[in-house]
Amino acid sequence: MAILSRIVRAGIRWWWLAVPVVLTGAATYPITRNYFFGDDLLNIYDMVNEPVPAFLLIPFGGHLCIVRNAVYLLLFELFGAAPYGYHFSAVLTHVVNAALLCVLIRALTDSARLACFGAALWGTAPLAEGTIGWFAASSHALSTTALLLLLLGIVRVARRGAVSTAELWAAAALVFIAAASFGVGIAWAIVLPVVVHLLVPSGRARRRVQWMLITMIGLVVLAFRAAPRLAAAFYGVSVGWEPSPDALLTRPFALLDLTVNMALYGLQQLVFGPFARLATDFWVVGLVAAPVLLGVAVAGWHAPSTVRRAMLACALLVLSTYGIIALGRVPFYNINRALLIQSQHYHYSGSLALTVLICLALSRIPTERIGEPAKAMALAAWIVGLAGALLYARAPFNHFDRERGWTDDTLHRIAEQVDRAPPGEDVYINNQRFVGVGPFVFAVPTNFPGWAALFAIYHPTNVVDGHRVFFVEPNERVRAAGRHGLRSAELLVAPESVPTDHAEPAPITSPAPASVDAGACRDTACCLHGTQFPLGRT
Repeated sequence: MAILSRIVRAGIRWWWLAVPVVLTGAATYPITRNYFFGDDLLNIYDMVNEPVPAFLLIPFGGHLCIVRNAVYLLLFELFGAAPYGYHFSAVLTHVVNAALLCVLIRALTDSARLACFGAALWGTAPLAEGTIGWFAASSHALSTTALLLLLLGIVRVARRGAVSTAELWAAAALVFIAAASFGVGIAWAIVLPVVVHLLVPSGRARRRVQWMLITMIGLVVLAFRAAPRLAAAFYGVSVGWEPSPDALLTRPFALLDLTVNMALYGLQQLVFGPFARLATDFWVVGLVAAPVLLGVAVAGWHAPSTVRRAMLACALLVLSTYGIIALGRVPFYNINRALLIQSQHYHYSGSLALTVLICLALSRIPTERIGEPAKAMALAAWIVGLAGALLYARAPFNHFDRERGWTDDTLHRIAEQVDRAPPGEDVYINNQRFVGVGPFVFAVPTNFPGWAALFAIYHPTNVVDGHRVFFVEPNERVRAAGRHGLRSAELLVAPESVPTDHAEPAPITSPAPASVDAGACRDTACCLHGTQFPLGRT
């Protein structure tokens, strides 16, 4: 009874933190039902097929992925290829981020109500599904965790006017985690010295933090350039595609257009919350963004210097976040501009910085004449309305049940082939492409050799019930790409390698390639890069 009493007292004291954490957890927990999609299975296949050092160093889609891939390895050790553990970790990371955001807003605005409002608004926003609902993109959430911890540390330094050596080392580690988890972290590493200049008063502490951050810029850029080249030199993995800053000079209009419109779209989706699916037209974006930005500008103009500088720091984070995404995706600007702007997983951290900016602006509204009970009732009514909208107005989750079904069907067909073989006899199965990885991974079998790759993910060895299992692959390029792999080198065999006294591999039918279209892909803008660059491998 005493323990329950303590919990109740703690809940009352920390209500402003508990409410958004509970709302965020309840709003996103259904994501734990998701299956793998697209790059997810490709990443797990790389994990079981590549030496650990090579897997850690492999770049992906222009991202430095050392930390992200280390997390993949840990989760695979814990959960194997069961999707629940992966998506639960993504949801948990998001809930932690909502809590950290709540603490950050409280520290910047000194308002428990604004902290509760901002964290609940962002934590429950459907935009988050694009990041935490697709595990390959959930490293964006991990990178954001590092950013939030960095910002909280910077605010703490600003208040104390001092920084310890241990805090500097911790900040350096967080910068690397952010940059080596998702590409936006590299942009943050570059702008954080300016953020420190805006948030921390002049003095020795500010100079120490800035010099550490400037040093980390060089280390992050070095790691970004060196990691794929080490993978290529020691493990034969191609460097693949890398973002080029040339677009700053060659396509400045496209960069500016993407950056600004991504920010405006993220703002509109954030404000609409559970009703966001009802307002995706670009004229609605302008209609919503214009008054909000005008209010932010007016608040910033009349705010004290410390608040104005904090708002400038948030605006810088917004622009740098969307700017580096635009820089990496500008090659596809003419293919589908609208899809690039609306792809959910690009908005995770940008919408977070927008939330802080809005809360800073709201903190400047004079509310002295409004009584405390009225303020409490207004917040409570908004929370109840948000909870109701999440229940009845939010778009349904995409759990990728179709991809789950394709996986189960394929594994069942492989098992049938094994069961039909005489005891102890080797099993040769005609290799097929696997449609469950999305259209553009499907289109590059040298990266993901279909059924053989799926078998490698779900079977730790190529021996099943006393049968050695092989996949007959007629494409020499696919076999050549698989010769360096820990599993593919043994699994993939040429048709002429099938013993002459062995039964001909039974033909297996699978969904025709024509059934895979852009609509099968959660985010075609992301998948488009599969045809532009080879995802960091041969």
